Amino acid sequence: MTIAYLDPDDEITSAVARLRASDDIRVALVLPAGSRIATSRINFRLLAHEAREHQRRLAIVAAEPGVRQVAISAGLPAYGTVADYETALAEGRTEGAAPPGGAAAGAAAAAGAVAGAAGGAAGAIEDPAAGTPELASTVALPAAAAAEPATGQAIPGAGAARSGAAGLPVVGARVSAGGGRRGAWALVSLGLLVAIVLVVGAGLFLLPSATITVTPRTEATGPVNLTVIADPGATEVDTAAGVVPAQTVEVPLSANGEFQATGKKTNLAKATGTVTFTSRNTGRTVPIPAGTQVSTGSGIAFVTTKDVVVPKAVFLPPTPGQANAPIQAVTAGPEGNVPAGSITRVSSSIQALLVNGSDPVTNAQPTSGGARSETQVVSQKDYDDATKTLMTSLKAQLDGAVADPATAPAGATLIPATASVGTVAADPSSASVVGKEQASFVLALTATGTVNAVSEAQLEQVASERLKSSVPKEYTLFPESIQASVGSATVTDGKITVPVEASGQMARQLDQAALLAQVKGKTVAEANAILGPYGSVTIDTWPFYVSSIPTLDGRVTLTVVAPQSQPQPSAS
Repeated sequence: MTIAYLDPDDEITSAVARLRASDDIRVALVLPAGSRIATSRINFRLLAHEAREHQRRLAIVAAEPGVRQVAISAGLPAYGTVADYETALAEGRTEGAAPPGGAAAGAAAAAGAVAGAAGGAAGAIEDPAAGTPELASTVALPAAAAAEPATGQAIPGAGAARSGAAGLPVVGARVSAGGGRRGAWALVSLGLLVAIVLVVGAGLFLLPSATITVTPRTEATGPVNLTVIADPGATEVDTAAGVVPAQTVEVPLSANGEFQATGKKTNLAKATGTVTFTSRNTGRTVPIPAGTQVSTGSGIAFVTTKDVVVPKAVFLPPTPGQANAPIQAVTAGPEGNVPAGSITRVSSSIQALLVNGSDPVTNAQPTSGGARSETQVVSQKDYDDATKTLMTSLKAQLDGAVADPATAPAGATLIPATASVGTVAADPSSASVVGKEQASFVLALTATGTVNAVSEAQLEQVASERLKSSVPKEYTLFPESIQASVGSATVTDGKITVPVEASGQMARQLDQAALLAQVKGKTVAEANAILGPYGSVTIDTWPFYVSSIPTLDGRVTLTVVAPQSQPQPSAS
């Protein structure tokens, strides 16, 4: 004998498992108050079926009278305590085996219970016509209706007299003995009708059922690769043509510095002095025009810078005529600084007019003022070199701005290949500084740099649309699963192109009715094989030992669970 104690939350499967696990023929299942198994008569019928299949003599022990009544109606003997069960075994009052009558026997038991209750209720009838309460004749039910046909267990209320289990007085007319018997048989008939209804209902409830759940499989789609054109002239996204607007971002630039002048300027000065012309011509005066050239014996030439006239010489006493003329060296430089008396030569035509004196011209004082000097000036090369240096600084500033994420508009990416320095303004200009005699100069350059930017969202929009168009019509793309990656932009012949890649997840759209039609009447294994290619499948049958899918629409349900996208690793 095995006595198995169940928990309140144990399901019918646990009870069946305990029954099957027993090595004893006699098994008693002890149900606690509030047992989930006791909530359905079907559970007791399943236990009775299992007892017959495994040749076990099963009994139910439950403290609750209602639970025992349900167990008895399902064809199982029931006891209030384990001691009662053991006593019954000792006295041989129970075989502990489920009767072969199955559902019909249970229904008969139910009918007996109903009839017994009815008999108890009819035990006392008050006759108001007699003027005083008078107990009517006791209605006794047939013995067959007063006992459980399957187990012989007494059913409370069956065949009760006036003081029976029910014992509730009913107000009504006097009932004769014959009328009482007719009323009793009417109640028996009613009980049988109820039993038939219960049998039919139980049969319908006991029909096998199946619950099928299909979760469509999530599949990867893509990647799709495309080249998007970023057009500065575009104003909106053209997903069909793969074109997005390119924004122009302006960056102010400025640079300045002080630079050394390396140019040289030579300053030359011509020597000046005075020469004296002497004339021995007594017959006339001799004019010496400005520009008359005189020179030293070594060839250093001077020219007169003023017209002079040499007076006639006096014969007696012999006095030559003389006139002083200012002179200037023909060649600038210190070479024109000659000592006194070194200028002695004059043209032969002048000598002839002066009557060829031995010293027709000479300088009484040395000439002076001839000089050569150098000063620093700003050369054109100095200016150009300074401009190149500052331009390098401007370009470095622009490169730094392009590399700074803060330069890009919100949600946009700069395209470094499009960066350029605009028109440059220089202060001072080349014309105003080149040639100036100064040791250094300051130069400043200003310009506006530009770089194109493209919206990542717009690039991803184009890629997403291309990905959507590639999904087969019988599939649904999960928008939240779309992942797009943007490559480096290139500029060719002024055309900006950006490579973009997109991928995502999709699931097949399933027709519940079509799937259900495919599996009706199939075994569970066949149904799994049919539905497996569509995704994850769960098939639950009731009772648990049912191995085929029912064909009745009301006994099988197929649900397609809304698929979900799967977590994806973040793009690195």
